[in-house]
Amino acid sequence: MHFISGLWVAIAFFWAFFQSGHVNIIRNGKKSSLIVAIVSSFAIGIMWEIFEYSSGAVLASGSDYIFDTISDIFFDLIGGLAGYYYFIYKGYHNTEIKN
Repeated sequence: MHFISGLWVAIAFFWAFFQSGHVNIIRNGKKSSLIVAIVSSFAIGIMWEIFEYSSGAVLASGSDYIFDTISDIFFDLIGGLAGYYYFIYKGYHNTEIKN
């Protein structure tokens, strides 16, 4: 589940930053795309873990909780990297926004 959410988050942020034309603070390219993928999937993953903990939806306890949280964030990042590779593979990192 976290892999898919990391993938979805990265693609959504790619669209927002590079394809929509609404956010113009970063130039489109491989390096900036990688940064967006990592930061967005990590940030949303951390926010989800905070929500999960604060809402009491955590089933694990102790060291199991720490392992669960780390593995969730790891899979968020792997999903974000998969989104990055898809973005690069499709050539979207080379497109210019025409307003």
